[in-house]
Amino acid sequence: MGPSAAEVVTKSEFARRIGRTPGRVSQYVAAGMPVRDDGKLNFAEALAWVEGNTDPAKRTAGGARPTDFAAVKAEHETLKAERTRLQVERDKGLVVYRSEAEAAIFARARMERDAWANWAVRTAPLLAARFQLDEHAILTTLEDAVRDHLQELAETPMELDA
Repeated sequence: MGPSAAEVVTKSEFARRIGRTPGRVSQYVAAGMPVRDDGKLNFAEALAWVEGNTDPAKRTAGGARPTDFAAVKAEHETLKAERTRLQVERDKGLVVYRSEAEAAIFARARMERDAWANWAVRTAPLLAARFQLDEHAILTTLEDAVRDHLQELAETPMELDA
C-alpha cells in the first residue's frame, strides 16, 4: 500500500524510500523542495517536487538503487532478456561456458604434447636407417630436443587477444 497524501517523514526516511542519499535530499531542500516548519517533509509533496524538478536519468545517481516496484520489475525483465539472449547465442554455438573452453584447450594441449612425444619414437628408427646411425642415440637426442621444446612452449604465456 502506498503512502497517504498527508504522510509526514523525516528527510532521512524520504531519502531511503526514494533511493537517494540524505545529502541529495538536503540539496533538493536547498533548491526549493517544500519543507514543513518542523523540518520534516510531506511525502507526497516532496515526491512530486522531485519528479517535477529533477532529470529522470539522474534520479538514482551515486549508486542508489530504485526502490519502487516498477523500477525493480523493469530491471528484472532486462536481466531475463539478457539471460535469454545468452542462451540463444549458446544454442547457436556462438557462446560457450568458460569451463568448457578451458577443458577443450587442456585436452587439445595434452593431445599435442603426447603427439610430439611419440613423434621422436616414430622418427628415430627412420633417421637411423637412412643415415646408418645408432637408433638409440638418435632417439635420445630427439626426445631431449622435443622435451626441451615442450617445456619452452609450456612456459610461454597464452595470448588470448591475438
